Amino acid sequence: MNEGFVKVNKKTLQSEETKRKILTAAADLFSEYGYAETTTRMVSEKAGVVLSSLNHYYGSKENLLEEVMDDMASMVTARYQPIREKIEAYLDGKEYTEEKTYDLVEELIRKHVQYCFDMRNKSIIDMVARECLFPKNISQSLAQVMCKEIEIPLAKLLMQMTISKNKFEIVTLSRSINGAIVSFAEKPELVEDLYKSFGLEPDYKTIEDVVYIDMMKLIEASLMGPARYRKN
Repeated sequence: MNEGFVKVNKKTLQSEETKRKILTAAADLFSEYGYAETTTRMVSEKAGVVLSSLNHYYGSKENLLEEVMDDMASMVTARYQPIREKIEAYLDGKEYTEEKTYDLVEELIRKHVQYCFDMRNKSIIDMVARECLFPKNISQSLAQVMCKEIEIPLAKLLMQMTISKNKFEIVTLSRSINGAIVSFAEKPELVEDLYKSFGLEPDYKTIEDVVYIDMMKLIEASLMGPARYRKN
């Protein structure tokens, strides 16, 4: 094997490893402290690399944030794309049934709750919550990705579950459900505080179960009351 190729390949691998360390450290710090409070020196120290390496690869804190957002957006898309495509195929087929539509809504809500409450995704969920404080010229938006992957498919399913002609009402419900799940996942103690403030003790085993079941109850109460289900 060509010795020069081995050296170049090893150098490329080391470079990619260094970039991954920087991105991971930046994601953790941006999600914990926010963009304004995070410095490139903090990122370099957490990543265990010299500041000059960070500047070499990313140039500025804003460029680094852009890369972090792109990276996270790709991960979110990869997680939700299969269920989104499954829903799109079902809706394109135009052979709707009450049971199948409800099952897909249930599957999407369950997957979304599981993803948001998975501690491995905490930095992503925290970033979604902090995104409004980021520079306005950042091209990638996690909120836009979640809208595409979750809110739009959910709204389209919900439109098959009601005779209501008010699409704004349904879109608002879809957005509210996504926002509530993300909010509760970012600060799970809010769920407990909310229940305690009304003297309630949920029967479910985990906060994740509470949020999932309550979101389904909200959908049922909003769209599946007497005479509200769309008859095909």
